[in-house]
This record gives sequence, C-alpha cells and structure tokens, in this order.
Amino acid sequence: MKLFLALSTTALLLSAAHAQTSTDSSKTLLMEAQVTALRARNTTPTSYQNLDSSALQRFDSGKDLPHILMQTPSMVVTSDAGAGIGYTGMRIRGSDASRINVTMNGIPMNDSESQGVFWVNTADLISDLNSVQIQRGVGTSTNGPGAFGASVNLNSLGINTKPYAQFRTAAGSFNSFRNTLKLGTGRLNNGLSFDLRLSDIRSDGFIDRASSELRGYSTKIAWQDEVQNIQFIAFGGREKTYQAWYGVDSLSFRNNPQLNYAGTLYDSLGGIQGYYDDETDNYGQDHLQLHYGRQLSSKTNLTMGLHYTRGKGYYQQYIQGGDMLAHGLMPSVINGDSLTSTDLIRQLWLDNHFYGGVFQLSTRVNNHSIQLGGSLNSYEGDHFGRLDWTRWSAQSEQGDRFYENRSLKTDFNLYLKWEKRWKKWMGFADLQYRTFNYSGTGTEEGPTEVDFNDQQHFINPKFGLSYVLSEQQQLYTSYALAQREGNRSDYLAGEPQPEVLHNIEAGWRGNFTKGSFQVNAYLMQYSDQLVLTGEIDNVGNFIRRNVGNSRRIGVELNGNYSINKQWQISSNLALSNNQILEYSEIQNGNLIRYTNTPLAYSPSVVGGWVLNYSIKKFQASWSARYIGEQQLDNTGLARLKLDSYFLNDLRLTHDFKVKSTKGIQFSLDIFNLLDVMYASNGYVYEGFAYYYPQAGRHFMAGLSVQL
Repeated sequence: MKLFLALSTTALLLSAAHAQTSTDSSKTLLMEAQVTALRARNTTPTSYQNLDSSALQRFDSGKDLPHILMQTPSMVVTSDAGAGIGYTGMRIRGSDASRINVTMNGIPMNDSESQGVFWVNTADLISDLNSVQIQRGVGTSTNGPGAFGASVNLNSLGINTKPYAQFRTAAGSFNSFRNTLKLGTGRLNNGLSFDLRLSDIRSDGFIDRASSELRGYSTKIAWQDEVQNIQFIAFGGREKTYQAWYGVDSLSFRNNPQLNYAGTLYDSLGGIQGYYDDETDNYGQDHLQLHYGRQLSSKTNLTMGLHYTRGKGYYQQYIQGGDMLAHGLMPSVINGDSLTSTDLIRQLWLDNHFYGGVFQLSTRVNNHSIQLGGSLNSYEGDHFGRLDWTRWSAQSEQGDRFYENRSLKTDFNLYLKWEKRWKKWMGFADLQYRTFNYSGTGTEEGPTEVDFNDQQHFINPKFGLSYVLSEQQQLYTSYALAQREGNRSDYLAGEPQPEVLHNIEAGWRGNFTKGSFQVNAYLMQYSDQLVLTGEIDNVGNFIRRNVGNSRRIGVELNGNYSINKQWQISSNLALSNNQILEYSEIQNGNLIRYTNTPLAYSPSVVGGWVLNYSIKKFQASWSARYIGEQQLDNTGLARLKLDSYFLNDLRLTHDFKVKSTKGIQFSLDIFNLLDVMYASNGYVYEGFAYYYPQAGRHFMAGLSVQL
C-alpha cells in the first residue's frame, strides 16, 4: 500500500488531467452538436475524462469495454468468468452499473427496468467507437436514468472519408479467441458512405465451465452535404454464456478458486455426480438508430434521433427437487406415493422492446451558449418462465409457462443548458425536468403477484462557475441535484423511495506543453440511497434497500506527461471516504443498528498508472492498478470484505509496413503479470462471504492487418 501511494504520487507529479484527444485525418466526425450536447467541455465546471479512438484501441485486446476503461479515475471492473470476457461490470466512485448512465450517440443504453448495461449483448462494441467521455458524479443532464455515480457517453457517429478494410485476430489463455472484420467504402461522390463490422469472441473463462460465445455486428449508412447529414446505425449481438454468478466460499477461494457451483448435479448423499451442460444464458439484442443533423445558421444546429432496441432471450437452468406448485404443476402420484417436487429444466425468458426519440437544439448569441434538448422513450417487457422438461409430472408439456408478467415504462426528459463568459469568468446553468410512469402486472415465480404502478416527477438543477487563471489553467466549482427511481428488483421487493443526491464538485485543471493535470474534490450527499446489501437473488441480481443518509467524499488526481519522445506516463489516484450514517438489519430475529459504517463495494483508495515506451515501430506499455479493500455489505464487519489487490499488465506491439497494405501490427498482452490471486467482486449469503476469483497470469496475442 505505501509503495503504491509513493509510486502514484511520483507519477502524478509528472502526469496530466485527461487523455489528450487526437484526430484521425481520414475521419470527419459528423453531428458534433449531438455528441457535445451531453458532454462536458473544457469550460464546464465538473470532472470528466475524454478518450479518443487511438486511446481506446491502444488497450483493445478483445476484453469487454469496462476493462478498456480500467485506467480512468475511481474505476473498478469485475468479471464473472474471471478473464474479462462474458459478463463484466464496472463501478465508478463505488456506484454500480445500475447507477451509471450510459448513452450511445445520445441514445440511452441502460435497460429501462434493471437500469444496468450488459456489455455481453453488444460484443466488441469498442471497435465502433470514435470517442468516450466519462463524467464522474452527477455531471451534465443526459438522457435516460439519472447518473448517481457517473455518466459514460459513447460516440460512434462519423464518416471515414477513405475506403478501408481491417482484420483483427487474437488468441490466448483459456482458449480465448477474437476475430473482427471491418469494411468501409469511404465517402463516395454522392456523399454516401457504408461501413460494416462483424465480430466473434469466444473463451472458456478462468472459472470452470464459464464459457462465452459472443457474436457482434454493426453497420452504418451515412450521407452528408454542406449543411445536413443523415446516419443510420444498426448494431447488436448474440451471446451464450455458461453461468458463473454463484462465486465461491472463502475455503474454496484459497484452495480451488476455479470452482463453479452453477449446473452442479448432486446424488442422494449430497455428493457431486456431474454437471448440467446447458446452464446457460442465451440472449440477443439489436439496436437501430437514425440520426439527422442540420446546420440552421452559422451559430445554430439542430439534431434529432430515433431509436429502437429489440431484446429477447432466456436463462436455462436444471433444478433438482423443484417445487411443483411453484412451477405451476400439480402434485403427482407415482407407485402410490404423492410427489410434491420433481427434477425439471426451466427457462426464464425476457422479451422486450425499447423505442423513442431524442433531440437537441444549440445556438450561440453573443457570449451566451444555449442548448435545449430532451427525449421521450417507451419500454415494453414480457417476463415469463417456461418449462422445458420435467421428470415426474404427467400434466406438463414442453413450453408450459409457470409465471408471466408484463412491464410498461415511459420516460420523458427535457433540459436547458446555458453558458456565458465574461472576462475571466464562465457561468454554467443546467435545468432538467424528468418524469416517468412504470407499471408491472401478472405473476412472478412462486407464484407471487406482480402489481405495481408508480409515477414520479423530478426537477434537477445544476449550476457552476469556472475562473480562467490563464489560457492553460482553470478553477471550477459546481452543484448538482439528482433524483431517480428504483429498478425492477426494488419494485418487486416493495415500494422503493426515490433517491436524492446533492453533489458538489470543485477542482483545478491545467494544460501544459508536455502534459496536463487535474485535481478534483467532491461531496456526494444522499437521502434514501438504494445501497447494495451485499446479497444476491436467485438469478444473480444484487439486492438493494433504501437507507436514510449516506455520503461519499473524496479527491481525484489524474494526468499525463511526456518525458521525452520515447517515454510517456499517465496516472490517477482517488482517495475517498464512503459512509452510511446509520444502518440497521435483522440478525437472528434481533434488530442490529450500526452507525458510520462504510458503504459496500466502495474502496477508499483506487489508483494506477500507465508507463509507455516507444521507439520506431515498437511500443511497450506497463499498466498498474491498485484497488483498496472493499466491504461486501454495510455492517463494516472485517470478515465480510474483499482484500486489496495490486495488478500489473504488460502490452507489447510492433508495426510492420508490408507492400499492398496500410500496415500490420503484432500485439502481445500479458495480464496480471505478477500472478496475483485476488477477487474483484463478492457477496454475503447467510452471514458468510462469497467471492468471484479472477484469473492469474494470462495472455492474449493478436494480429491486425489494415488494407
């Protein structure tokens, strides 16, 4: 720990505030107004980080997007399968995926019900991205659920002006394979352009049987003239993953970390007799987006977007001794014995539609910058359980449903943003109105009744000031109010109260000849925060509950520095204190109260650095990441925590010039170089800790050919 802090402090003294952007000369980004409407700018008084396509590709080894963003401030990533392929997640400032707002070209990516983003459904999405901006805290107003930890804005809009073709392939540990093909016409004489991507990513996973088969695609048709442009984008994927959400107990973590309880079949004495080979998640998701942008005058732009997302799939599971009544079956009489339980195979289905539109009008009047925007979205979700096979029940047939319920949600959002500069001051104000109606009817497994209907109206103001010390340096401070509703699991568990967050940010950033640097302090004060209890439900979702008052307070430092032409360093460090002021729970029938306990999954120290060396066509990058200890629940008990861990990765690349190609690159990634044994995630069950072990030293070797 002391060594890490010393190294981090040294690196930060040489580093810079956020990844510097560079522009590919062969690419002209369209519809900047659509992208920047939800993004912070250099004058915006909040903390953020920009990553351009070159920064993203520098760490693209085939792992899911959270692992590519690992070296951004306050970021913690997790992986169920243990090797970064399959179900992965991220937390920023201790906030999980359901509290991180994600948009793709201004379109919400968060699921309307769970409020999470499942990267497994859009394999290799990073190959489409031109840039990413991460705003920490509440940030500026955005579309979709409110940001309670951060917002992540993804951008794939743009036109490649020249034709291209690229093929990438990679292979590595745990039988991991990645193949990506990208093709584009470039801009044709009539203003049209066409792009296509096909991806296939597979891995057996570090955890036993935690295999992943991911297929992804994207296509884009774009047209532009001098004052307007249209882009149609379709992307999505199909996934099949063997489940690994149970984790392991502390003894297995030490002696058999690859153990996977999912799909285990037991004999009459409780011994393991084998494994069910199809305990899998099977899901497909398709996103369609139509964007239109028009320059109304030299200072005014209008952008609009329509979208439709179709998702459908199921989780298949073998149940030994399943309750017949809970699965819609009548007890059977076999050889004179009455049976109330049976072995069965079931599928838990989700079939949904998400559609709507967004718009944004931006203009400049003298020293005023004004943006008016918003969105209207609707969600329709069918949930049902389907029997695929039963051992004893004669009344069932394949395809019988043992529960079904339907959810409907509409979400309307309107915001007005204003900026004005006078002398060395920049004022910022942002007012958002958001309302939603969410209802669910039918039955859930049990069977239990599903019957809820909620409507809320939120007004979320934000304002701040920036002071220009010089052309290179700025001071800023801001205040933001955010409010948001619970997710589907919260509504099924009861009547969740809306969460309220008061967020204050203050900092300094400077850009210099060889780099830049940023210091940001924050206070996030919550009322009725829906915190993770550390428990999970029967399908791996983390359970939450409202608590009274809680807060996060911390400081973040990040930056980069070019030592010389060969050596560059970037680094970040986040120090925080995350507490629930009062927390209570029932233990063995007794009410236990806790005061000033640490918030679950909220490390007080997160940091890392990347040291890069390049000479001619060769490049080497050493990445280090330290995550402090994390509590698995909100009691603060020492035995219910994740230990701290310190990871090191090494990436080597070499470029070659070959006739008739634009270039060939070989790459080698060695992850967890020091072979550290660690768990990045876990939960509490019946008072005991369970962990998600991560892979030790492993590698991925790749080849990229550009034509």
